[in-house]
Amino acid sequence: MLFTLVYWLYITLICYLAGQALLTLVARFFSDQHTDQSWPLTCLLGAAALTTSLGYAYLWTPINGVVHAVVVVLLVGYAGWKRPFSYLPDNTGSRQLWPVLLALLSLTILIRSTQLPRLNDTGGYHAPMIEWIRHYAVVPGLANLNYRFGFNNSWFLLNAFFAWPLPGAPLPNGLPGFVSPWHGLNGWLLLLGFALAIVERKKPLAWLWGGFMVGLLLIFHWTLASPTPDLPAQLYAGLVVFSWLRHDGFRAKPLGIEAWLCLFFGLVAMTTKLSTVTVLALPALLLLSALRRRSWRYLAVAVLTIGLATGYWWAGNIILSGYLFYPSLSPLADLFSVDWKVPRYLIEQGLFNLTDGTKAGYAGPTWHVWAWVPHWFATRPLLEQATALLLAGVPVAVLFGQKSNDNTSQYTLRWAIATATLGVLFWFLLAPDLRFGAASVLLLLLLSYAPLARRLAALFPEKPRQRVLQFTASLLIISLLFAALKREPSSWLLPTPYPNPPLTTVKLGSQTLYIATDRTDEAHGIRGYWSNCYAAPLPCAPYVPPGLRLRGKELGEGFRMYNAQ
Repeated sequence: MLFTLVYWLYITLICYLAGQALLTLVARFFSDQHTDQSWPLTCLLGAAALTTSLGYAYLWTPINGVVHAVVVVLLVGYAGWKRPFSYLPDNTGSRQLWPVLLALLSLTILIRSTQLPRLNDTGGYHAPMIEWIRHYAVVPGLANLNYRFGFNNSWFLLNAFFAWPLPGAPLPNGLPGFVSPWHGLNGWLLLLGFALAIVERKKPLAWLWGGFMVGLLLIFHWTLASPTPDLPAQLYAGLVVFSWLRHDGFRAKPLGIEAWLCLFFGLVAMTTKLSTVTVLALPALLLLSALRRRSWRYLAVAVLTIGLATGYWWAGNIILSGYLFYPSLSPLADLFSVDWKVPRYLIEQGLFNLTDGTKAGYAGPTWHVWAWVPHWFATRPLLEQATALLLAGVPVAVLFGQKSNDNTSQYTLRWAIATATLGVLFWFLLAPDLRFGAASVLLLLLLSYAPLARRLAALFPEKPRQRVLQFTASLLIISLLFAALKREPSSWLLPTPYPNPPLTTVKLGSQTLYIATDRTDEAHGIRGYWSNCYAAPLPCAPYVPPGLRLRGKELGEGFRMYNAQ
């Protein structure tokens, strides 16, 4: 745990410098705007800026130690030139904080971040994809080797940038001279979100961000040791709605840096996880508003930002899978004729895993859209069942709640609720696993039920309300800490390394293909479909895709399918 804690401090420093550098650059286009942001928000912005920059580097070179050193040298040079630490606001102290509870919360997140990942996708494609990013520039047709490699989640770029080989005995089946990598960014990100809630607790709608972070903690606490892109995508999406509400839809002020941040975080959320695309409805409204106001400067910067924040992602999609966006059977995605294009049957399998697979294996008639709902509800965990019931009660809560508060207009609130509702529908119909739509679900519940809760709380005196809040927070944090300690023992120095998967080998042209054999169950008629490679040698796959071929002699030249249908 000590290694992870120290490394988190280093990551905070690097991301803060990157965020300040980006703010300095953007301020040149909005010279009349106030550019200072709280340090947690600056770090979040820096993480997003680094991700975007690394996306372009990845098109040409692996994201390895050389790239890391170059970026760090540039940021240190910027720090010596601009001295950005003088901009750190003095707003982090408070006599009203609960220091013991905050310390226990931080310890819970730290413990969870150093335990063995339990998310199935971690060994199947998270960890292996990060290793591909660290050792090769973007590989044409890599999705043919493992269809999940085509998802192109930009969060993996930052994980590759900060990946650190842990000291210890090398894995017998691992990469040569390599030990289990460090992938603890999600815990750092969650702590940063709570830091933002603390630092900006006196600003409007602080309760909304605080409640949102508590919700993310409940949903993602057990996945923090995994480099999954689910948490960062939902956090970035939450920042978009939060910024929209805090600034009342940007209707009473010039469109400047704050509006630009709303757009940029939305684009980064989309490139991190495509399922968050619905949150871009709010930045789209800002573009329409800019047209009506004739804010040509903002429009020019926004168009440039859209191109730069997504250009590498579109290119990466095409190179990895042959499609503009993936996985999709839409003709709009199939615009390019390349020899490494993923065959249709692999995409159909992937879409089934994302949609029907998350509906708990319902075997009824597929034409009946809602037929799977009762079965889905009965087979979900208690937290998701409670969430579904609360979502069903949203219309009643909105009807009896207050109309608006915190200086938020009806226009702003309605668009925020509409965007969250759109995200919930998109999530529930396509892939109803709570971690895929957490931002939309949490924001819709908070915006719908918070006014009603306030009206009920006003019936009781202030002191009893505070005591109930303190008791609830204490119970929650202590329960999560106990669950983390009970799960498995954690080392005080280093995080738990990845498992060493059993492997077999087959020849693939001039290369050796490693096949993970830790799973023997069948899916789509394929034995071991969900096997895990973790940090196995490259190339590694859960099974041998029929017709898989190398495009050349070297792995970096990519993969294709022979006689693919």
